[in-house]
Amino acid sequence: MSRRILQSLPIVALATALAVSGLWLITTSFMVYDDEGYVLWSLRSYSATGGLYVDVFSQYGPFFYVYYDALHRFLGFPFENDAGRLLTLGYWLATALAGGVLTWVLTRSRVAALAATALTFTGLVAMIREPIHPGGLIALLAMAGAATGAFALLRERTGLFAMAAGATGAALALIKINVGAFFLIAAGSWMAASTRPSRALGWLIALGCVLSPWLLMRSLWPAPWVTHYALIFACGALALAPGLMGAARAEHDGRSWRSFFIASVGLGLVTLGLVAARGTSLTALWHGMVVAPLSHPGVYFFPVAWLPGSGVLALCSLGAALFIQRTTLPANLGTVIAGLRIATGLWFLSGAFQAENEGMTRFALSYGPSLAWLMAIPLAGSRDSGPARARLWLAWVFVWQTLHAFPVAGSQIAWGTFLWATLLVTGLAEALTLFSDKWRIWRGVGLAVILAGGLMATGRLAFIGREFYLQSRPLGLPGAEQLRPPADLRRQLAVLVENLRMHCNTLFSLPGLFSLNIWSDRPTPTGANVTHWFSLLSAAEQEAIIARLEADPRAGLVVHRYLLDYLRDGGFPAQGQLRAYLDASFDRVLTVGFYELHLHRGRSIAPLSTVRLLPTGANGAAELELVLAPIEGRQIASVALRPLHATDATVARIEPTPGKPWQLVPLEADGAVAGPPTLATQAFALQGISRVSIPVTVADGWNRTGDTCVVLLDASGTEIGAATFVR
Repeated sequence: MSRRILQSLPIVALATALAVSGLWLITTSFMVYDDEGYVLWSLRSYSATGGLYVDVFSQYGPFFYVYYDALHRFLGFPFENDAGRLLTLGYWLATALAGGVLTWVLTRSRVAALAATALTFTGLVAMIREPIHPGGLIALLAMAGAATGAFALLRERTGLFAMAAGATGAALALIKINVGAFFLIAAGSWMAASTRPSRALGWLIALGCVLSPWLLMRSLWPAPWVTHYALIFACGALALAPGLMGAARAEHDGRSWRSFFIASVGLGLVTLGLVAARGTSLTALWHGMVVAPLSHPGVYFFPVAWLPGSGVLALCSLGAALFIQRTTLPANLGTVIAGLRIATGLWFLSGAFQAENEGMTRFALSYGPSLAWLMAIPLAGSRDSGPARARLWLAWVFVWQTLHAFPVAGSQIAWGTFLWATLLVTGLAEALTLFSDKWRIWRGVGLAVILAGGLMATGRLAFIGREFYLQSRPLGLPGAEQLRPPADLRRQLAVLVENLRMHCNTLFSLPGLFSLNIWSDRPTPTGANVTHWFSLLSAAEQEAIIARLEADPRAGLVVHRYLLDYLRDGGFPAQGQLRAYLDASFDRVLTVGFYELHLHRGRSIAPLSTVRLLPTGANGAAELELVLAPIEGRQIASVALRPLHATDATVARIEPTPGKPWQLVPLEADGAVAGPPTLATQAFALQGISRVSIPVTVADGWNRTGDTCVVLLDASGTEIGAATFVR
């Protein structure tokens, strides 16, 4: 076996392990707020009809839709949950591996590259919460832009830097305008400093570092978490600004700027042209890309939970950075900084073991901007050397990307801070190299510790993902055959979708839960679809939905009670003319967990695949009342009561006998009795929708309705169906 193959084995092994771990995690996670379904449904709608921002509502930019429409048309990408999750896993792995490659380029250490790969992967575990969300593509593009820029700086290829920066910034801005603006500001200020460095430009960049967060956050100013955010960012950016000006060269000229504008404007014009050709006006583009995103903080926000001491650290770190970067580092001060880097690394790794609780990403947002300069300042050699400038560029992009978490600090924290892992590992590698000049063993041992920390963090995630995977079963719904949510949620969704298919033509939801539309194959009233439609849709858009729902007597409404209560308690109640219409015109006919099915007032249904326990007398006598649809080609021989989370275990089992027959009552779809009852004394096949009444004794365990389901078995004991307890 050649040496090159042997050297590649560790990264191949790590990539394989991360792929398997990621697959376990991403297939066993389903967030009930269902941003995933919203994005999939909007992509499907745009691909089918066009009319982005006109007929199809979206909070995201046109490049996102053009890109996925191209994947669909030329590669057959289906807008389904399983496909979206696999593609998101690809973004996740590619971003992590790119971070490893960048680390290797900057350090020439395979151990450091492996550590950066593992830590980047762990820091992006939020990918599992919102598959196919723009955040996955944004992370990959941001990493690609940062890595290409670093490579260009090492090779002194100014044209490549300018084109990559322009194209990346434009693509990001055409997905989420704020994220693209952060990248373009970082790249533009870097190029400006490297075009004609001057003291005036340095002051202008510093002013931008202070004003940018205020301009971004002014709609929520002066909420404490917002002012704290502005402080953390401004201190971190200002701490890097002297290094940015000190490392600047007069290397960019008119040709570089032309390349930058050609790449950015060219990509923008092509994207906008393709969208306009499919029915989007310039006015609609302006509103969808700029006006609506700027109003989002006033519609919904989620505060950052800042870690203790982050504000004090930001101020102290800024003071130290400004003092130290005024002059060339003395040798002993370089040793001190190297020691501080190592201490920071150990501090960070202690949070890596809480990756599933976002310990890494919260650290990166709370402390990362303040410590970025510490990782970027060169410990040896010139400030304007290739590796030093490349790491400074990485730090500069990282600090600006941390603004991504405003105003919704959920998964956006991970998407805005994942570059911290690469910056940290490259900074630690330089620090360990400095110490290895005196004690050679330091570098090897230190890098091994970093790698061990990264592997332990990913290993913990892998263990959690594997446990979830082994304990779950596939959902089996169209487009989500491989999705494996928790057992109780899986049963709730299966029952809900079965009833939607039987009883509804048009489907609306409160808040928007559009995976249900995909799984049930039921259309939405209009193309104005978004999770928080009560806050984001105009009065005219809501009136159009009302008209469509009123025109369809078989329209259905799904309400997720927990989400509504959560939003209300958080100060974002669902209200407005559409909510008032739904409350006045629809009644609940079925409750499964937190999901409620509402139909036009006066309608009733036979609630399929449901079961109720009805007391019938003394001594624990009761009756199971199941409502079932026919099971094609199968006979029901018995039923078993099984725990939701241990479906191989049986609490109780019963079959029809002459002494205890089961009563079968045929039903119409609306629940009305369709014929005379019959008695089953042995295995039987249903001929239509039926109410099956089974005598049971509560003492035998049939009173466990909260954590169990009733499983239908054939004569061989094979499961052929199930019914979920409802109230």
